[in-house]
Amino acid sequence: MNILIIAPHQDDEILAACLLIQSQIRVGHEIFVAFATNGDRWGREVGARRYQESIRALRLLHVKEDHIFYMGYGDTGMRLGHSFLYRIFSSAGRMLVPTPISSRTYHPVVGRQTLHHACTGSEAAYCRDSFLEDLNRLLDICQAELVILPSGLDCHGDHCACFLFMEELRRMRNSFPSMLTYLIHAGDDMFWPNRTGEVFSRPPSMDPALWDKHVSIRAAETEQQIKELCIHCFQSQDPLAQDGFLLSFAKYEEIFFPLSPN
Repeated sequence: MNILIIAPHQDDEILAACLLIQSQIRVGHEIFVAFATNGDRWGREVGARRYQESIRALRLLHVKEDHIFYMGYGDTGMRLGHSFLYRIFSSAGRMLVPTPISSRTYHPVVGRQTLHHACTGSEAAYCRDSFLEDLNRLLDICQAELVILPSGLDCHGDHCACFLFMEELRRMRNSFPSMLTYLIHAGDDMFWPNRTGEVFSRPPSMDPALWDKHVSIRAAETEQQIKELCIHCFQSQDPLAQDGFLLSFAKYEEIFFPLSPN
């Protein structure tokens, strides 16, 4: 099986799906990871550092480097009005939406290519249609049978927008892979995920009926330890900040929410 993990930023792939990656590689499935944004909210240098941190973590999990794709879109903030991906989702098709860093896709690491440049020989303008076209290319290249992506309930605008773009693409294509969604920002990052306990508690704002539909992947102690080690790769994000927000994902389970097929 080919499994594609959509990560809005460099670290989301580990927070959401590190245990899943370990379990699926162990049984011979192919894992692909795509980073939607540059992670460059605080500058190109930080974006480059975040990319290298993700590469280090994914190497620990034995993800093939030619299975890692970089879309190269902007990263400008969390709230809907600040989020780059949410703003391009809400804009007209070819309307240019520049950031303080760039108006076109780019890879912050010299010698690396964005998905768009690898496919077309040039970079894409920062606009709605470009992102949707690149997402469509990604599905074709990976031949994904399962897509792991952020939940539409995620409070980070970039995460929510990834879900909305994928839902639009699902309506456009004749066939579409199965999908599982994950949740990183459930409201108040200081209170969820729960900082103690080996498994996740229900986010306070989530309907219990929806929570009851989640599926859980459980880990052995060694797998949980590897996830914690991977999280520590992201020193630019300070795993101890916000009372250990990143490390609160290093539990003995990961949770996902299935989406019904069309």
